[in-house]
Amino acid sequence: MANLPLRRDNWPEWKKSFKHLVTGRGNEEVFNPIWCEEHKKEKKFRKKTSNAYTLLELCVSANLYPVVQAVDTFSEAMKDLADACGEKLLIKLGNKLYALIHLDFVPGSSIADHIGKFQSMYTSLKSAQISTPNTKIDTAMAGIFFLKSF
Repeated sequence: MANLPLRRDNWPEWKKSFKHLVTGRGNEEVFNPIWCEEHKKEKKFRKKTSNAYTLLELCVSANLYPVVQAVDTFSEAMKDLADACGEKLLIKLGNKLYALIHLDFVPGSSIADHIGKFQSMYTSLKSAQISTPNTKIDTAMAGIFFLKSF
């Protein structure tokens, strides 16, 4: 199924992969709240959300399965999973920022690997920041953190 099962610590990466998986199966509309509202009484809505919900059940780790099972709709399951994975928690955002700030290049190691790790950590931080109101991490800050890491 998805490249990785959803755990409590990989929401941003997993969500992107899961969206690609659902889109690849022709059900991308389930992520569009306007489309869902306009078509919620139609058979195609029920079919697409049912397909996405079934796929969702297959793509979460065992400890998150009860979160999916506790609700009746795909959109509720996605919202509850985001909450369960703590993407809205300021502490988690702080931990990601702290890890990025304290990333240091190890002399003699691959610069490409270091850049890749920085990009991955920055992407994860940006994803968490988007779901945390009144926070902003911009590219200038990222540049400062990156230069500091050498």
